Amino acid sequence: MEELRKQTWAKVVAMLLAIISGFMLVVTGTAAVKKACELGLIGKNDTVVSVVTGNGLKDVANAIKSAGEPINIKPDLDLMVEEFAKRGVTVE
Repeated sequence: MEELRKQTWAKVVAMLLAIISGFMLVVTGTAAVKKACELGLIGKNDTVVSVVTGNGLKDVANAIKSAGEPINIKPDLDLMVEEFAKRGVTVE
């Protein structure tokens, strides 16, 4: 059960990062930061830097769940802007 909770936490954090920042990241390495907080090694007001070196490109299924199916168009800026507009994305 503990392992399932850790996996769920990592997936929630990854999804939030994808939604907020637009980046699909692998955050499993931040489990150590979470554990250090639980053990009291990192205080509530401490500043922590966690280096994330992986990306979500290896996890295509979850990337599609989070962002939807990829847009498949020819490399043309006008086509891209048109497809974005269909999805409610504005480009300035």
